Amino acid sequence: MLRCPALEKLLSLQALRAVAVLGVAFFHANGSPYNNGAAGVDLFFVISGFIIARVSVGRERSTFAWDRVWRIFPLYLICTIVFLMFAKGQGTSCREVATWTLLPLNCPPYLGIAWTLQYELLFYALTTLCIDRPKALLALILSLVALGLILPMGKVGSPMLLEFLAGALLARLPLRRDIGWTAVVLALPLYALALEYPEGEWERVLKWGVPGALLVYGALALEHKFKPGLLVEIGN
Repeated sequence: MLRCPALEKLLSLQALRAVAVLGVAFFHANGSPYNNGAAGVDLFFVISGFIIARVSVGRERSTFAWDRVWRIFPLYLICTIVFLMFAKGQGTSCREVATWTLLPLNCPPYLGIAWTLQYELLFYALTTLCIDRPKALLALILSLVALGLILPMGKVGSPMLLEFLAGALLARLPLRRDIGWTAVVLALPLYALALEYPEGEWERVLKWGVPGALLVYGALALEHKFKPGLLVEIGN
């Protein structure tokens, strides 16, 4: 049984980040519905859940929340302003608010790909509320997702939150190398079978979130196998 090393030493996570970003880039360049490169987003969400669970330990709510806002907003706002200089989206009050606040509203920001940041910030907010209380975070996310099944809660009750939760739970699991290999062996064929873009969020979580969680666990358990290289540099 292994203990997870410090985050800055996790070459496995950096390599997985590279795999995720290359998959997403290929998806957007290719545009085919039979391209599961978009699953890189789900892999990112699992990785994010793991990282946030680790970096939030022992933090003050205010400093943790500020660090997360500072990490997201400056670069995002620069990209949004540049984007709007060349392409104006259809203006609605909902999209205006979503664009400049990234609140989890039922409309996308003008910079469409920023929908992922709406989920990221929602998870940051939930973590801030439950900081250093993993059981409370588990109960809160499961409650929101359950309510989302019966009430129109949009992103706040989305099953996509389960991918972040999976990462947060992985941060507290013991790592075993034998199970790590098993997780990777299970994850890869699941990805191969889920080529077509999912029709809904629940299908997406099952098709891409589950193998994403298996792959993250497997990579972490096999951290000793990863060496500095191109994938790690791209992930950095």
